[in-house]
Amino acid sequence: MKVLLDENLPHDLRYFLAHHQVSPLASLNWHMPKDDRLLEHAASVGFDVLVTFGTWGRAEDDGPNVGVSTITLRAATNTMEDLRPLVVPLLETLDAFRPNTRVVLDEGSIDS
Repeated sequence: MKVLLDENLPHDLRYFLAHHQVSPLASLNWHMPKDDRLLEHAASVGFDVLVTFGTWGRAEDDGPNVGVSTITLRAATNTMEDLRPLVVPLLETLDAFRPNTRVVLDEGSIDS
């Protein structure tokens, strides 16, 4: 799967996604506002999913069907220390990939 890692996530997260082709957005030098044009462009070059942090790409949004799924990670901060518990749910979500979906992963996504 071709994964676009948003600028607001640590690049080290890609090492946990080794079975996927991961590209940090910052390394692509795309200069556009963070909106659906980004997703449209990502789809046009073959990305399947954007992984981001915070509130952008919320699952409850009904945004346009642009061909790229979004997975939003929510944690106390966007450091690897706080994101590490979300790695397994992230991998499980990528393994169950469905096109054009929006998923939010947070502490409630973690099995105790």
